[in-house]
Amino acid sequence: MSIYYIAGIYIINVFLALFGVIMKPKIKAWILVIQAVLFSCLYGYRDISIGADTRNYVSLYNGHYGAEWGFKKLGEICHYIFGDGNYAYKYFLLAVCLFMTLNFAYFYYVMCKNNVRSGGMHYINFIYLAMFCMPYVISMSINVIRQGIAISLFLLGLALYKKRKKKRAWLAILFAPTFHKSIFIIEAMYFLVGRIRNRKKRILFTSIFSMFCILVSRTGMVFWILTKLPLQKVVRTLMGYSHDSSSIGFSAKLLFYWCCVLVCSVALYFYNMGESYEIIHKLISAILLVTTMLSFSELTASRFIINMDCILPLVFGLIYIKVRPKELFLFLYAMAFAGILLITLKSNAFASQLGLI
Repeated sequence: MSIYYIAGIYIINVFLALFGVIMKPKIKAWILVIQAVLFSCLYGYRDISIGADTRNYVSLYNGHYGAEWGFKKLGEICHYIFGDGNYAYKYFLLAVCLFMTLNFAYFYYVMCKNNVRSGGMHYINFIYLAMFCMPYVISMSINVIRQGIAISLFLLGLALYKKRKKKRAWLAILFAPTFHKSIFIIEAMYFLVGRIRNRKKRILFTSIFSMFCILVSRTGMVFWILTKLPLQKVVRTLMGYSHDSSSIGFSAKLLFYWCCVLVCSVALYFYNMGESYEIIHKLISAILLVTTMLSFSELTASRFIINMDCILPLVFGLIYIKVRPKELFLFLYAMAFAGILLITLKSNAFASQLGLI
């Protein structure tokens, strides 16, 4: 995959997003579809050497690799349509990626449409573009595709439920775990969090309980903080009882997402963000709670926290439009996520998976 090809797709999307700012909502929706197709072509129609798990997906397409029922059936349907040609697996990956990106697009459209007055719908194409600057969203497009489809189906279900299409919504929500079982835990936590009707109690419970889980499970981080304090004798005694070898990097990552949810909670409490934002807040709270409860295992927790990147651009886009002058939005928002994209592409892990090095 060429860096010029990647840059070209993103530059085209920037111009589409700028064009979408002055267009009516129906045109913005079609621009969203075009953006979804472009990103699907970028990350879906790829060589077998791109991505750590691509060979497994090709094996599944050819019937030599097991997976969850939903993804297996999707592979069988695509195999029936595309056959066994030299480029058939590329069409399969393209179709899977397009299915995922269109689900994301519909979720963003429905959530922003409820925030027309705050400007959410005005800048929806930029907010959607920002999602594909997030490292885990790129990873979902080339590696953990099954999980990407699962979370996209759950988001589709929430969007349909918001539109009062309850039968279709429940069908999407119940169908999502057939692509990746982990999404069932997030769905269950979402509905449990939703049972806390009082907004203040829900915010306090999420913040306090998730921080408690982080401190309990990530004792390595606690001791690292203590080493910075003038209590070295006490610290050495405590560290003698600790056998936890948790990495500081993952602990910092958990703290980062905890702070993101806290910012979302503060915005929800002090500003009238609308019904859509309430749904988004419950969703990221559920993801955070599940992740921190399972953070004793970094590998398991990582499988859940990656879902947060699908939603954070929408969260911060709606917050910033609400609390800051709209004239500054495009520049600052675009610069922030462009920086994230550049850092992601320059990292060795992503550069090697995308074939840039």
